[in-house]
Formats: sequence, structure tokens, C-alpha cells
Amino acid sequence: MNINKKWIPFVIVILALLAVAQIALVGAGAMGWFGS
Repeated sequence: MNINKKWIPFVIVILALLAVAQIALVGAGAMGWFGS
């Protein structure tokens, strides 16, 4: 897969956002599960 160099920062930002969203969802789910 050949990605243009100009797309690399964009891909990194997308992956970072996905990781943060996943961590937030897991954290919220854990707090909702154990907090109640």
C-alpha cells in the first residue's frame, strides 16, 4: 500500500482519535459497569 507523504499526518491523527475514542468508550463502560 503506497501512501502519499502528505497523508501520513492525517492517518496518524485519525488513528490517534480512534484510539482515544476507544479508550474513552472502555473507560466510560467500566465506570458505568462498576460505578453503579
